[in-house]
Amino acid sequence: MEVLVIGGTKFVGRALTNALIAKGHRVTHFNRGQSGAGVFPDVETVHGDRRTDLGRLPDRTWDAVVDTCGYRASDLEASTNHLKDRVGRYLYISTISVYSDDNPALVSETDKLMDPVFEDAEITGETYGPMKVATEVVVERVLGSQATIVRPGVIVGPHDHTWRFTYWPHRFRQGGDVLVADIPDKLVTSIDVRDLADFQVKLLEDGTTGTYNADNGGLTYGQLIEAASADTTGTPVPVTHEFLDKHEVKDWTDLPIVLRKKFPLAKTEAAQAAGLSIRPLAETVRDLMAWVDTTEVPENRPGLTLDREKELLAAWRAQV
Repeated sequence: MEVLVIGGTKFVGRALTNALIAKGHRVTHFNRGQSGAGVFPDVETVHGDRRTDLGRLPDRTWDAVVDTCGYRASDLEASTNHLKDRVGRYLYISTISVYSDDNPALVSETDKLMDPVFEDAEITGETYGPMKVATEVVVERVLGSQATIVRPGVIVGPHDHTWRFTYWPHRFRQGGDVLVADIPDKLVTSIDVRDLADFQVKLLEDGTTGTYNADNGGLTYGQLIEAASADTTGTPVPVTHEFLDKHEVKDWTDLPIVLRKKFPLAKTEAAQAAGLSIRPLAETVRDLMAWVDTTEVPENRPGLTLDREKELLAAWRAQV
């Protein structure tokens, strides 16, 4: 296949490009050239912003386009309308954050979505989901039966610049007591970026359209901590909801991946039937830490600082 990838060099697009090349497909990148310079020297690359520079693309057709980085309805208005007559299919990466809080704990593809926000608002925790709903509306309106939409959970694995998942295995590898939430049975969202990439390639190769959740299918926080701490000198110290609230320890930022409140978690039966396969979490952790060894820990990474964690652990022991 001839596949146009919007993005392609940072994280999601990087894994997708590797998966496409491994299967013998020919890839063209369209991106702003702001990350991953030189990662794919043999891939045809056109630099530009989708809002103003799509005319720089070659005057030809592609079997499919995969859009890895659309966040605003106006982004998708530009790319879908420019490419609708030049691609066989349009695969768009959305998010499980599109689902309304009114749904059951586990959501399927037909459950209620948030109300869309079509304006070019600032992307925040409050606007991200509604704006992604609006992008889906545009994709389906413009592409119709040519559209495939994938709604992944939190995407993890090598080259994850967010460090949301990476915090845990990295912290355990530092050793000592590690503060964790006492929620071992709480389901958490994650999907290895390479599993997501392989699933996208499978959908393209099979000509599959429609909308699919893509997530781990039932990972618990306890299993995450077990995998993150395996073969390390770190020891998990579970603390209660009440303690975390009393000391203003914030979910997601202080304790990455942790959301004690209700959060959409995805049913994945449809995706599994369409070819989604999830690798063992231990493999994700192993490969993730091998990548960490090649990069620097970002200063603004999520998670507790060691000093703050030490203070909290001392307070926890003082009360028990």
